[in-house]
Amino acid sequence: MDEDYDGSGFRLDSFKLPCCQATCTLNELTYDWPQGFARFSLEVMNPNIGELPKSGIVSFADILGCPLKVIYQHL
Repeated sequence: MDEDYDGSGFRLDSFKLPCCQATCTLNELTYDWPQGFARFSLEVMNPNIGELPKSGIVSFADILGCPLKVIYQHL
């Protein structure tokens, strides 16, 4: 995404997708909400845990001292 930004906007160049090796632009992707673009992310992988309970999200937000937005990724 950084490579596509020219300082004033996105050029919408085509890129190879890591999932299927197809090429497309950011505009051609189908977004399943919620989505997010961020400066950093925290990732946790455990396929058997299900959704993180609200209490867990609140605990992590308290530890980090900032609000969190949970976005689940399908692999």
